[in-house]
Amino acid sequence: HPVLPGKSNVAEPSKLSYNQLASPWLQQRGLSNPPAFGRTVYPFSVIVGGIADADDLRSSLAKDRVAATHFSDFDIEHARIVRLNTDKTAYVSYRMNNQIYWTRKRIKLTKGEFLVTDGKNYARTRCANRISDERQAPVSTEQPSELTLNTPLPNAAGHSPPALPGIR
Repeated sequence: HPVLPGKSNVAEPSKLSYNQLASPWLQQRGLSNPPAFGRTVYPFSVIVGGIADADDLRSSLAKDRVAATHFSDFDIEHARIVRLNTDKTAYVSYRMNNQIYWTRKRIKLTKGEFLVTDGKNYARTRCANRISDERQAPVSTEQPSELTLNTPLPNAAGHSPPALPGIR
C-alpha cells in the first residue's frame, strides 16, 4: 500500500524546534498538532498532515483527544488503505477550532484519492477527514467551501510554514 512521505532530510538551522516555531502559525489556522516534515497540509484537517497507514492513524489518535473521539467507532485493527477507482461525492467531516463538524452538502472526492477504511467507515488519508454517504451532525454555519477543503495551505507542503524565523 502507498506510504506518504514522513520526514525530510533538511536540518533545522535554529535551536528552536519546528514544533515551537510552527505552533503560532498552526494555531492561527485552527490546526493542532504539526505535521511530519514534507507532508502536504489541508485546511480543516482532522489530523494535520494526514495519515500514511493504520499505525500512523493509531499513533496520531493516541496523541489527539479530538481526533480519537471522532474515530471512536473506527476499527483500527482492520484498517487498510484503498484507492478510489471513480469520482465520488460524500459528506465530509472537518476540524475547526478543535471541534469536529460535517459538511451540509456532499463534496467531490476525486478518482485516485487514497482513503483509510476498516471495511465499514472511511476517511481521507491526506487529512483524516471522515466521509459518509449519509448526512451527519453537527454542522457549522461557518462551513468552509469545497474548494477550501480541497486546496492545500499555501507554502504548507514541503519543509516549513512561511516566514518563520530560523527556518529557511
